[in-house]
Amino acid sequence: MRIGKISEAVLNRSVLKEIRCSGSDLISGPAVGADASVLRAEGNIVVSSAVSPDIDAAPAIRTILAVHSAVNNIAASGGEGRAIVLNLVLPEDDEEAVLKTILRAAEKIAESLGLSIAGGHTTVSCSVRSEMISVTGIGVARDLRRKSAGASHTDDKICEDQGTAGHALSRDLRNDRSVRNCSENADTAEVRALSASESEHPAESGKSFRSREIVMTKSAGAATAMLLAAERGEMLSRRFTRDIIGAAKKFRDSLSIVPEAEIAGADPGTTRMHDVSEGGVFGALWEMAEAEGAGLEISLREIPIRQETVEICEFFDLNPYQSYSEGSLLILTENGRALTEKLENAGIPARIIGRTTPARDRILHNQGEIRYLDKPQQDVLYKLYENAGRNDAREARERDCMRFRRQQV
Repeated sequence: MRIGKISEAVLNRSVLKEIRCSGSDLISGPAVGADASVLRAEGNIVVSSAVSPDIDAAPAIRTILAVHSAVNNIAASGGEGRAIVLNLVLPEDDEEAVLKTILRAAEKIAESLGLSIAGGHTTVSCSVRSEMISVTGIGVARDLRRKSAGASHTDDKICEDQGTAGHALSRDLRNDRSVRNCSENADTAEVRALSASESEHPAESGKSFRSREIVMTKSAGAATAMLLAAERGEMLSRRFTRDIIGAAKKFRDSLSIVPEAEIAGADPGTTRMHDVSEGGVFGALWEMAEAEGAGLEISLREIPIRQETVEICEFFDLNPYQSYSEGSLLILTENGRALTEKLENAGIPARIIGRTTPARDRILHNQGEIRYLDKPQQDVLYKLYENAGRNDAREARERDCMRFRRQQV
């Protein structure tokens, strides 16, 4: 395609023709010559932006991740998504089929979430080497008292023995720059860390501090496992069965946090929510603690993780606790047990993984040892793609083009 704004013909046949979602809130939608869309809204408007991960994965997968990220941000803020706006910058050597693939992926997710695609902008540039996919989510706030740090879900194959996963990944944690080691003699550190979750503590400022429990939904690193299973399936097949790779690919069906955010947002004990995305659960925990102005006591053994994720991340030498985890939600609550019960009854895996503390230390307990979380590092997924080089970008686009052509036959 030519550099610059796409032509009216391309706009009509590869963008507008592919957009069929037009909910009741959309008064005036995307069209040739339209500078903006008009939405009917009541109450407070919530706006969130997200950009697809800057990795050389197939454009359709990155579109799915970007849409979910924008909508998940709204849900974690206590809002309800109503529409999305797409802004695309495509490399000069992209075929038009890639654009159609992106729009079809966005359309499919928007339809499943009950959203309108309210417009956007597409341009071709010689300054980018892969597609830049930016999504702006627009929603309505359900409850502004909810604070934010920024389909059914199956829980089969969740690691029954979290100690096994923690042991398998202990070597990664020892070398992880996001945690600092410290020894502890008490064998009951993790039990102590999760106790007295509703007690009052004197804060350093002299004010009282109420510790709250931290609930995590779904599992750590699942989005990373999904992405690698989809993009590096052939490489993984040299070691793993099709069942493991196929199960990881199905994590795509659990990328939305909207269901659990609705349940948690309606629970009177919820005080803050934060979605887990880039930087993994370690990064999200740090961000939540910063927003709360509190410390943390977290048990690594209690952080849920799927066995498929452990296997795939270990194959690529990645730490799943520090890798892309879209689809998981962190919730601060005054009654973790009651909330996890509500979530589990709705088919959403959830677990209490720790609590907040009045001190500013962010402590991670792991089998009798304690470590201190540090500021979030770069998502380890980026390092994998950087080390692999940039040749995958063209291959991913060619795969999308071939899929599109097969659909036309």
